[in-house]
Formats: sequence, C-alpha cells, structure tokens
Amino acid sequence: MKETGRPFTLSWVVALIGYGLLFAAIFVAKSANSNTMVAGYFAAAMTILMAKFAMGRTRLEKRRQAEEQELEAYRRTHGTTDLFGDADEAVRLAARASEQYVKYFMPVATVLLGLVLVAVSMNTWRGWSRLVAFPLAEKPLAMAAISLALCIVAIIASSYFVGVSREAGCRWLRPAGSWMFFTGMIFLANAMVLACEHFGRWPDVIDIRVARVAVAILVVLGAELVFSVVIEFYRPRMPGEQERPLPESRLLALFTEPGGVARNIAASLDYQFGFRVSEARFYRFLERIMVPFVLFLVLLLWLLTCLVIVKTDENGLRETFGRIAPEPLTAGAYLKLPTPFERIHRFPVHRIQRIPLGYSDEAETAMPDEHTGPISHEIIVWSRRHRTSETKYIVASKLAGDAVIGGELSGVKAPVSVYSLSADVPLYFRVRDLFQYRYGHRDATKTLQLVASREIVHYLSAVDFFAILTGGRQEGAEFLKQRIQDKADELGLGIEVVFVGLQGLHPPVEVGGKFDEVAAASEEREEIILKAEAYHIHNVMAAIGERFRIVSAAEAYRAQQMSEPLAIASRFLKQLIGYESCPQVFILYNLLDVIETEGAQARKFIVAADSSNQVYILDLLEKITSGLLDIPVGGAAEANGN
Repeated sequence: MKETGRPFTLSWVVALIGYGLLFAAIFVAKSANSNTMVAGYFAAAMTILMAKFAMGRTRLEKRRQAEEQELEAYRRTHGTTDLFGDADEAVRLAARASEQYVKYFMPVATVLLGLVLVAVSMNTWRGWSRLVAFPLAEKPLAMAAISLALCIVAIIASSYFVGVSREAGCRWLRPAGSWMFFTGMIFLANAMVLACEHFGRWPDVIDIRVARVAVAILVVLGAELVFSVVIEFYRPRMPGEQERPLPESRLLALFTEPGGVARNIAASLDYQFGFRVSEARFYRFLERIMVPFVLFLVLLLWLLTCLVIVKTDENGLRETFGRIAPEPLTAGAYLKLPTPFERIHRFPVHRIQRIPLGYSDEAETAMPDEHTGPISHEIIVWSRRHRTSETKYIVASKLAGDAVIGGELSGVKAPVSVYSLSADVPLYFRVRDLFQYRYGHRDATKTLQLVASREIVHYLSAVDFFAILTGGRQEGAEFLKQRIQDKADELGLGIEVVFVGLQGLHPPVEVGGKFDEVAAASEEREEIILKAEAYHIHNVMAAIGERFRIVSAAEAYRAQQMSEPLAIASRFLKQLIGYESCPQVFILYNLLDVIETEGAQARKFIVAADSSNQVYILDLLEKITSGLLDIPVGGAAEANGN
C-alpha cells in the first residue's frame, strides 16, 4: 500500500514556499524598481499552481487508498456477500475519479495554463515597449543581497523536492520543484542586475534586457505546456511505466532532475518513444565520452579568454578584480586571468570614428511612394529619399529678420518666418585621453552625439537658410567643430573632433520637388534682372557715347568755322607782302605751285620758245602697239609718256 499522507503534506509545503517566494518577488520588485522580478511573479505563481495540481492528485490517490482499506476490512469481517459488489463499485468510482483527473482535467488545465502564460507574458512585453524610461533602484546592493539569499533558498528547496519526487507517490512534486528552481534563477538574475546598477554597469538597459529574456523564456515554457498535450496524445505507452505529470516541463527537467543532462535526455527519449534509450550503446557513449568531452570544450573555451590581442589601432585597459591598471596597453598579445576575474577592454584610439548626426545610417529598403522612388546611391536629389530617417531642423530666415523692427512690420505684427531643413552631418573624432573616454562617462560616444546634436540645433536656429544652404557650409562646419570641441573639453570626454561635415544639407524630401521649382523660379528672376541691368547699362552707355560724339563734332565744327577765316586773312596778308616785294617771282611761284599740286595727275607739255606766233600741233592720242617689240620697257615707257 502506498503512503499518500507524506506527498500531500509536501504539496502543502511546496505551496507555502511558493507563496513566500511570490510575496518576496513582489517586495523586491517594488523596492528595487525591478522589471526582472515580473517574471519572478509568474514563476512563483506557476510553482503554486503546480503544488495545487499535486495536492489534487495526492488527495484523490489518498481517497482511493482509503476506500481500498475499507474494502479489505469489510471483506475480512463479512466475507463475500451481495453487498460486496456495491463496495467494489464504490472503489471503482474512486479510481475512476483519479483516472479522470489525469486523463481529462489535467490536459484541459495544462492547455489553458500554457495559453494564459503566453498571453500574459506577451502583454507584459508590449507594456514595456510603450515605456520610454525605466526607474533604477534606490539601494540596489541591499536588494541584490536579499535576492541572492532568496535564490539560495529557492534552489535548495527545489533540489530537495526534485530529489523527493523520486520516491513512491511523490512524482507530482517534480513540476513544482522545477518551477521553484526557475524562480531561484530569476532571483539570481535580479541580484546580478542590481549589482550591475550599483557598480554603474549599463544601469539604464540591463534590467529591461534581462527582464525581456526571462519573459521570452516564459513564452517558450508556456508554448511547451500547450504542445505537451499533443505530444502526450501521440506518445506510445510502455507497460508498467511510471506515471509522469502532464504539466511537467521537459526543458526545466534538463536542469533540475538529478543524474545529469545526458541521463535527462535519455529519460525524455524513453518517455517519448517507448523504449529504453538509456540501455542502448548511444546513451553509454553519450554519458561516458560525449558529456566529458563537451565539458572539456566548455572549459577550453573559458580558458581561451585568458588570451587577448590588442590590434595596431587600439589601446587596452586592464581591470583585475575591478582595479584599473595605471598604464594603457599598446598593440600586442596579452595574458590575463579568465573572465570575469580579469578583463582587458579594447578601444580604437588610433582609428577615426564616425557618428551620424541628423540621420540614420541603416540600410535603406526601396519603398516607392509619392515622395520616394528607387533608391540611388550615385545621384542624390532633394526629391528622393536616400536615408532611412532624417531629422528636420528649424532654420531662421534672415530676410524676415531684417524686415522686422521691434517685432512689428509696417504697423502690423510680423509673422514668424522659418524654414525646415534636413541635415546629414557626419562627425568624425578620435580618442585623445583613454581614461577620460572610458571612465569619465558611462558612454562618452553617446554623450558626444547628444552634445553635437544640441549644438547643431542651436546653430541652425540662428543661421540664414539660404546662406547655410549655399556658401556658408564651410564656415558653419568650422564653427560647429570648434563649438563641439569646446563642449567636449568642458565635459571631459577625452576626444578630439576631427571633422564636421555640413555637405548633406537639403530641404525635406516632402517639399524637395517644390523647392526645386521655387529655386528655378528664383534663378529665372535673377536672370531677367541681370538681362535688364545689362540692357540698361548698354543703352545708357551708348546714349552717353552718342551725346559725347555729337557735342565733340559740333565743337570741332565751331572751331573750324571760327579759325578758318582768320587763317585765310592771315595768309592773304602774308601773300600780299610777298607780291609787293617781287610780283613776277610771286606769280611764277604760285603758278608753278598750282601746276604741281593741282595738276599732279595731268600730263603736262613744256615748250621753250621766244615767239608766241608759232603754231604747235600735239598728238594726244595714245600709240597702239603692233607687237610685243613695240612695248616700252621701264624708264623708256615713262619717258615717252611724258
């Protein structure tokens, strides 16, 4: 006869411990602002439910055994009578109730429990996704000590109950022991998270990340509960096999059942396929050879952390049990204690690092719409998106600022005139002081990014839109570089700003096409203005030149008309003096002068004769040559002509 009192009592003890862990998880979560312990709620609640299932199973088994004892006593007292059939039927009803509990109630309860666990876990995940920030613990070290103590209690208790589950009648305690072990692991994870927060290691992200991992494991375990019903339905049965609770997790059993992982795998295969894998050669090989070999590989991988190679463009910082070495490590290979006892952090000190500002540098996917077309990495235009996401900045309008005097424009309150500008501003820097860069701030690169973003916002809010978009980029880049460097030195980031690029400034993609049209209209307006100015300059200068020519010609005509009579009169007086001195010579001189000047082109014949009564016959016709021999040559022809 199986003893059922002890399993029932142990089930109550497991439930009480589960309640204690649940209340402790709530206390730690509220006191330490811990998201990790939310998964601890669910694990402790699952421990309580598994204990309740064990209570129900042991209570029904206890009732069946009590009825069997009453039947045996009745047989010894009354022997075999007609009433014996009724008592036997009562025994069969108790056994049937126990069988229906296992066959019908537990599958339905397991499926519902798995679905509820998955739904609650996923709803918790979505709730975390909507939160922007997560609070930190006020006294993380004290809460870490409490979590570690609760972890030890939970693991010791789970080890005890998992060991007790190997006894007769206590098999249903194993699921509760497995979930208690998982609760202890969550307490351990929470202790590590709080320790990291105390020492300043990833305080704003480690809690939520560990919490999400724990919730993801809960989703997997909930899905396993649902699928275990299907697996149990198709599983072959072996005669005389030990009853295995349906809600027992095979995944948790790999870490909680005694006998090692290989034995647990073999037991799972025995249970699922209906034959003794543990008696086969495969299991013996797995247990004797493979498991030690895998453990050796794990140990070898752990020992490989003793070797660290610092590259040529890097420097390293050695931390031994939390103590920092005073000198950085240059390029080379170094030996250290295995992780986590000693660490060497490597940093690219001699490498130029890049921070994208104003845009996301992720890989772009082609999503054509009214503002985006096929992505081109060669030609970038304002009306086509070329980044995953871009930040829009507010830029001032110099024109509006000049027109506004005292906040009013022509007696009417002037409107605010600003522009929106998208910026692709890469910032390049390098590490100048490694200790300031590593230990002066939790994340110096992130701090530099925030400082640079703030300076860009301040600068663009005070600069003219068209000035920064056209010729003011170089000046703006130098100004921003100096401002960011000053702020970085003020904060002690230990970095040197190498370059700030303002080449990627452009209007937002949504208005890029319209801005092109406005820019084209502005250029056409400037072209018309320049043509008008050229026409104005050409015609005005031509008119001025024509006026100067006319005035100069008139003045020359006036001077000519005024000086010519005076010159004629003066010449006449001089000629009169010459005539009076010697009339014949004067007349002859003037006659010869007229013949020389006025008759230069006419043929002249001079005849020397004393008598004027002679008659001269002149043959003025040209002589017609009869052949080549009669053509005059050189001076002879000229002489004959004269």
